[in-house]
Amino acid sequence: MIAWLNQNTGAVTAFATLALVGLTAAYVFLTHRIAQGHLSQAELFRALISEYSQPEMSDALETLDQWGREHDTGDEALQEAAQSWAARLNYDLSIETDAPTEAQREEDNHLNRQRRLVAHWHQKVVVLVKHGHFNPAFVEDLRHWGAWPLTLRIVRALDTAHTESWSGTPDRAIRAYAEMERFFGPEA
Repeated sequence: MIAWLNQNTGAVTAFATLALVGLTAAYVFLTHRIAQGHLSQAELFRALISEYSQPEMSDALETLDQWGREHDTGDEALQEAAQSWAARLNYDLSIETDAPTEAQREEDNHLNRQRRLVAHWHQKVVVLVKHGHFNPAFVEDLRHWGAWPLTLRIVRALDTAHTESWSGTPDRAIRAYAEMERFFGPEA
């Protein structure tokens, strides 16, 4: 065997070189995939935080926080206020044209736009986490971003009331916020 290796050093060298090229290619491929995954998570995280940091989000959080301070005097009062808002929002007020009604409609629509902005951002984060787009370290960091207590209390009440008023059942909203609480609630 040694004699054969000595006589065929070129073939042995070529085979060894080919094996090393194969191993190097596999290493480069795996390293690239790993780096791409982390970059993807980092870029996704950066995009979420950039979106969250927009002035529109700040305005929406402020509006919802103010609405919550005015109406959240307990579970029952919060639910009644949310249901009243949803009933007004989903009722066709176009037949009435007096100024107070129109002003209330504009206020209700504004609150709805703010609710949607905040709810959709937080729900997007939950979907990304649920489908494994973030490793546990990124999920932990996301717990410190977002307005999770406000969303899980005020936005949940508004979204549940709106969903029930619009579709006749609050089930979709109840499931969505239960899932959100599982990932980002106080016990998460």
